[in-house]
Amino acid sequence: MKKIMLSVLVGSVMLVQAGNVLAAGTSGGIILKQAVGARAQGMGEAFTGVADDATTLFWNVGGLSQVTGFQANVSYLAGLAESAYQQVMGTYQVDNLGTFGLGVNLLQGGMITLDNANGTTSEVQSQSDLAVSAGFGVNVSPALGVGIGLKFLSSTLVEEVSATAFAVDLGVLLAVDEQLSVGLALQNAGTEIKFQDEGDPLPLTAR
Repeated sequence: MKKIMLSVLVGSVMLVQAGNVLAAGTSGGIILKQAVGARAQGMGEAFTGVADDATTLFWNVGGLSQVTGFQANVSYLAGLAESAYQQVMGTYQVDNLGTFGLGVNLLQGGMITLDNANGTTSEVQSQSDLAVSAGFGVNVSPALGVGIGLKFLSSTLVEEVSATAFAVDLGVLLAVDEQLSVGLALQNAGTEIKFQDEGDPLPLTAR
């Protein structure tokens, strides 16, 4: 059975983690910290042990093992100074194999004014991040699902300096009974995101 979950959030200041998103350039991989999914955020981000929709690609790739059919999640979040965050995630179950997931996230950090050497000024985008993620989850037993995810991150500062990074996610989801499941996820284990000679580690996360 196909199931499409569509969540479109539009507002002037609706970023749940506005500090992370709007503070462009303060740490490596800001886009990887931005939570996704209205349902997960409504649960206080305690979604690692639930992880049963398209956003499981963000919360716990082990949860892909229990996502059936086709699901999709789309979000748009607008902030100050023309900053915005957009994401699209989709999952598809292949019978007798497992569930695949694909996601694209885009962060636009807003416009700033720069003073040029010739005395003029110019308006530029403070930061632009693109993250592409792919994952696969499978049940290794009726109660235990495992998953792995790969991420590519590209970041550009003031429309001039760019950097890329790669990361891996690992996750497990255990169904204790019909009412209770527990999950564990290790996320963003990968390379530094390095602008010229300066590098920052990605936000390694354990949930």
